[in-house]
Amino acid sequence: MIRMPQFNFTRTFKSLANKQHPMDVPLNITTNLLFAFSMNTLPCQNESCSGPNGDRFAVSMNNTSFVLTRIDILGAYYKNIKGLYRDEFPSFLQFNFNFIGDSLPMELQRPDQRTQVHVLEYGTNIEIVLQGTSLLGGIDHPIHLHGYSFYVVGLGLGNFDKDKDLFQYNLVDPPLQSTIAIVRNGWATIRFKVDNPGVWFIHCHFQRRIQDPNSLGAK
Repeated sequence: MIRMPQFNFTRTFKSLANKQHPMDVPLNITTNLLFAFSMNTLPCQNESCSGPNGDRFAVSMNNTSFVLTRIDILGAYYKNIKGLYRDEFPSFLQFNFNFIGDSLPMELQRPDQRTQVHVLEYGTNIEIVLQGTSLLGGIDHPIHLHGYSFYVVGLGLGNFDKDKDLFQYNLVDPPLQSTIAIVRNGWATIRFKVDNPGVWFIHCHFQRRIQDPNSLGAK
């Protein structure tokens, strides 16, 4: 079998918008977020886990692994149930590091386990940089956002550089999606308008990692 060189054409994807189906890419961004996705480990409750040192694998966003609750967050919000969750999920990592480095701080291997949401104001224009990392070797993350479709305005490899990479954005005819693959040591930038109130999960779409989602709340 002839081996052909790898070819990636993801960045060439464009929208099929026309006059009958116009684009509405948010241009005046009011909220900027950066979510870093990493592989992590958590203690195993028995001896059946296959992670390093007998731990179980987990995934985190901004070094936080979501803890599911027995009561849904939206129900807790409307019933004014206190203490179930906190609306303090960080917009950025609390401390920065080289996402694609070969030697990363060991303390990043254990994520915080919390039930947190990030609240977005209705009507605002959001830009989120989804950054992949090399923690625990890294892996591609197919990231899915419930409740919204978003415009993929930028893709790249390495650490996202706001002073350089934003000039490569496609703000004319970017594809409209609800899932985007964040490659190991790569990034993607998405934009959308907050116009669908609710509690919406954003998570890696691999089945084993749906247990570790994070959530966005629009009010």
